[in-house]
Amino acid sequence: MNFPIIALDTLLTFFWQIHKPHHRFYNPSPFAVIADEAPDQFSRAFPLLFIPLLIPINMDLLFFEFAAFFYLYGTYLHWGFEFEWLDAHNPFINTSFQHYCHHALSIAKKPYHTGFFFKFWDIMAGSCYDKECFCVKCERNAGRRSLTLWKEVNKPDYSVLFSPKFWLYPPSDNLGGIGDTELIAKEYSFASLDKFRRNNSSYF
Repeated sequence: MNFPIIALDTLLTFFWQIHKPHHRFYNPSPFAVIADEAPDQFSRAFPLLFIPLLIPINMDLLFFEFAAFFYLYGTYLHWGFEFEWLDAHNPFINTSFQHYCHHALSIAKKPYHTGFFFKFWDIMAGSCYDKECFCVKCERNAGRRSLTLWKEVNKPDYSVLFSPKFWLYPPSDNLGGIGDTELIAKEYSFASLDKFRRNNSSYF
């Protein structure tokens, strides 16, 4: 159910305008799982209403399945950490790398990795990212990711989020520039990604 919703969100301009705020930061946090506009939330929750109208079903099981596959797995997809044991190159399951690609590279009318759990949706739709891989394992093997390089990255100060003042009287730029594409591209050596986003700025 999630594949056609996200595919429509990126393929049709009207739906892209609704879904675009979800892509504000191309390296999302787990909170992005619930950071959707109302039409997106409604369309994803619609099966909770629609399925019981069609067939008799255990409502507890239905809600548990929805929470497990949407919220728990969605948290993993959005948290920006790649497991060693669930390789991004596995042929069946989408990992946090694929969803990072979805956030970082999908633009209006050019979606990548719109499938939520299984890769076969994107394989059938031709929406898999097929250029040079930049998953953690490939970047580490190429010498572009190491603890030394990570320590050199300028990291945002998230401690301000614990202050009630931050939420009651937010500054004009709440996250201190964390959403700035050029800064992040420079910090993570994603020069090509930075160039890509600048050349396609009209889509964002």
